[in-house]
Amino acid sequence: MKKLLLAATALTAIGGVGTALADVSISGYSRFNYTSWSDEGANTGGANDTAMNLKTAITFSGTVMADNGLKLSGGQTISASNGGSVSSDGNAGYLDIGGDFGNLRFADGDGYGDDGETSADVAADEGTTAGAPFDGDSQLDSDSGKVSVSYKSPKVNGFQVNFGTSDAGSASKADATAWGVSYSATTMGAGVTLRYGSSSTADSTGAANDDSSATSAGVVVSADALTLKTDGNSYAGTGVGVTYQATDELKLALHSKSAEDSKDADYDYGETALSASYAFAKGLMGHVTYTDWSYTTAAGAKNGGNFTNLELQVSF
Repeated sequence: MKKLLLAATALTAIGGVGTALADVSISGYSRFNYTSWSDEGANTGGANDTAMNLKTAITFSGTVMADNGLKLSGGQTISASNGGSVSSDGNAGYLDIGGDFGNLRFADGDGYGDDGETSADVAADEGTTAGAPFDGDSQLDSDSGKVSVSYKSPKVNGFQVNFGTSDAGSASKADATAWGVSYSATTMGAGVTLRYGSSSTADSTGAANDDSSATSAGVVVSADALTLKTDGNSYAGTGVGVTYQATDELKLALHSKSAEDSKDADYDYGETALSASYAFAKGLMGHVTYTDWSYTTAAGAKNGGNFTNLELQVSF
């Protein structure tokens, strides 16, 4: 990460001079992936079940401390894959105002709205060709495709709350909201965090009984180099993930998750993924991830297979 310290001087309306010291940084990564997979579907044409991908993302961010003690920050991430056009990347842009009251964020994405969720997806880069509409992972969402406004409280006696909302714009009624609460403590030498989150999104046309909602409840346990995560979701999904920092350079991760549809007995999804991540040098990481999965559609069609992802990433 490259940091630049800038002294910004502004003349006030009454002729005085104020000076603020800004911490400006440029960071990012370039990531190469080679993937190979097999499944029960038949290939057609020249399909050969392998692919390569290259993605680069750069983040520009800055932070300044105001005279009244507020911490003001903002940033923007841009990215491109395989030589394609440059675009925003996920939670790309944000404006954050922080203080003793907590943090208020305006973001191109969820912001703090989904901070109450727990995800058991701990393997570095699992992948499948299933195309399942729900794979058992958390589905909290306060991002309707437009800018979100969110809030995260300070921690008080281990408790913290968050809230977020977004407007889908004038052409859609699919506004979204999310909230959550967490509690963190240390017991018997291990750090324990309990989380609960909920979100809801209106149907884009405003039709009755066509809204969507999700909940996530989970626990994270950290002890020395071992971390355990579990989660459950309202779409009948559960997951467990374990990470282990074997050495300063080597990190191992394993997760297993499953999903069912309470409205259709045929629907079933299961996934197990294992990864090994190795730091070759500062800023240079390698990941190997193997995923085994099985999927039965609501119509009873069955598919399954495995997916291997090799990744090399340079961060700066």
